[in-house]
Amino acid sequence: MSDKTRGLVVLILGAAAYFVAYPEDAQAITTPATTFLSLTTAVSPWLYGVVAAGILGTAMAKTWGGRRET
Repeated sequence: MSDKTRGLVVLILGAAAYFVAYPEDAQAITTPATTFLSLTTAVSPWLYGVVAAGILGTAMAKTWGGRRET
């Protein structure tokens, strides 16, 4: 196991132990995320389609597009 992976595992286990010891803090962390996700239902599904098309179009242009000299 590399040092980077070991550090990540220690960080995840530390966070899990903290939220087991203090479960009320977990609710304080997840409340803003829940609020944000509830707002996304008010957005038109077409907006998600436009954003997805933009991302796909950009990825396709970068992948298969010609090179530009700058």
